[in-house]
Amino acid sequence: MRRLVLALVLLSLLAGCAGFDGGGTTAPTAEPTATESDAGTQTTASSQATTTTIATHTATTGSLEVDVRGDELPVDARPIAEYVQRVQPSNVSSVTVTVDRRNVSAVASEGGTSGLHYVFARPEVTSFPAGGGVLIGSGGPVNVMYEPNASESVIANVLAHELSHRYQSDGRRELLLDEFGREYLQTTDGGDVQRALVEGGPTYVADTYADEHLSNSPNLSEEITARWDDFGIVRRVLWSGHYLGAAYFHQRIDSPQGLDEVYADPPRTTEQVLHPERDDEPPRNLSVSANVSASAWETGRRDVRGELYTRILLGPALGSDRAAEAAAGWGMDRELVFFQDSDQGHAWVLRWDDAANATEFEGAFEEFLDRHANATDGRWSHDGYAFDLVRVSDETVIVLWGDAGFVDGATVAGDDGSITVTPPTANESVRRVPVLG
Repeated sequence: MRRLVLALVLLSLLAGCAGFDGGGTTAPTAEPTATESDAGTQTTASSQATTTTIATHTATTGSLEVDVRGDELPVDARPIAEYVQRVQPSNVSSVTVTVDRRNVSAVASEGGTSGLHYVFARPEVTSFPAGGGVLIGSGGPVNVMYEPNASESVIANVLAHELSHRYQSDGRRELLLDEFGREYLQTTDGGDVQRALVEGGPTYVADTYADEHLSNSPNLSEEITARWDDFGIVRRVLWSGHYLGAAYFHQRIDSPQGLDEVYADPPRTTEQVLHPERDDEPPRNLSVSANVSASAWETGRRDVRGELYTRILLGPALGSDRAAEAAAGWGMDRELVFFQDSDQGHAWVLRWDDAANATEFEGAFEEFLDRHANATDGRWSHDGYAFDLVRVSDETVIVLWGDAGFVDGATVAGDDGSITVTPPTANESVRRVPVLG
């Protein structure tokens, strides 16, 4: 299958912040095996920034040393670092900020056809009129790149975010790792939960810094809110952790001192990220199996996409509010990938909280396909792919997509919580009839 390279021009704020590895044992049962999670394919810049050391400015305040190297930083890093240290106490005794003032060039986000978002996304070239920069954080030095037209308030906001990552690296992340199984973290939904915590926490810290010290300027969340509806699928994937993750922290805690409380008791799914009031609501039971005994098709990777993914996929086409409504009744999903030689087929099985929510999604997804694809003979086609939507039971909807022979010939059977997908015996276009359990 083809690979798409999606060029993004990031003219402001931050990208490519650090993530974690999985660990622990408690999370929704992850039936899927390892898959290409979005968290693993959205790194948009190298973690190594090339800098030319022009000057070194070292300031010591109490036990904290702040070392700024390279080009001129138009904001004073010391009070920002002091604020972050005050609200995120740790054993960090020094921070180094390397600065590179440059025109930020286009960077690439590369991914395969492992998800519908790549099939329907186009290269998105967007910029923030306020300017800004790209900051790449790590457990060591914080590397700062900013454009010549970047405003001081934006740079201060983003520096607070990246410095928060430095403190987050100081043992904070291990609090989260024990709460998740590695297998679930390797799914799309698990990766999105991870990103919401890793990026949402520092964005929350930056928001509180701006609210306290930059009262005449928008904070990071406000900057993204003002532009969210203009983002396409790829930009929403890239920014969802910062934007929706920070919203989760704003609802859970009243100050950055509560960050560890969230890391110690994190959300387990993106449904819980989007709806903190549902933190005690487990995912619905859903078992999806493949019957390939009489088929030339084989099974490949499995995944859980999640409510956040569903909302982001639908958002640019249907509008943010409609997409949120269509995804809000998510109960659980499983995606199975089938392959035969170079052909691929996908069965994305979604179980909803009730029949009304299943109907809401079904109508919204049909509208999504009508906007993006051509409807022919009861199914849709776009850019060499075929798509179909099957209501297999009251609460369960299946999106079949990929090779036309797979989509036309696959059969699905089962009830709300147990589904079997049978690929065609041969790669032939024959219309399929769902078998209702």
